[in-house]
Amino acid sequence: HLNTRGLPTPIAKIVGVPVQNSASLDWCDTRITSIYFGNGRRIFQEGMKWFADGPEASGELDFIAVEKWFGSHCKIPVSKHEGAVAAGMVVASVNFIDGAKAEFKADGKGFLTWKGQAFTSPALESAFLELMQLPVVD
Repeated sequence: HLNTRGLPTPIAKIVGVPVQNSASLDWCDTRITSIYFGNGRRIFQEGMKWFADGPEASGELDFIAVEKWFGSHCKIPVSKHEGAVAAGMVVASVNFIDGAKAEFKADGKGFLTWKGQAFTSPALESAFLELMQLPVVD
């Protein structure tokens, strides 16, 4: 969820609390079991191991490296966008342990959406690249 210091943006504006465009997105609602990227790369957990497959090297990933990645990037800095954003292509489809699914989408103009919330986040884009490039250990 986008964090705006506890107040929804419309209410913050009404009561005169300054609204900043910077916020954080906590996108790991619960434990993640897999992420499918738009380029065909998939990072997924089976048992106590993490794996990657797709257009690059496939195989087992270093468990600690993947867990550290989630620990560092489940809450990410973003700049909120209040205007309408066109539905875009899927950048990453996320599957959670409870069966829920959600998607990061890009509109092609630099905006991303997560559960209907539009934002920009160079930090998230570089984090996804980092995850996709974790080396296979076997």
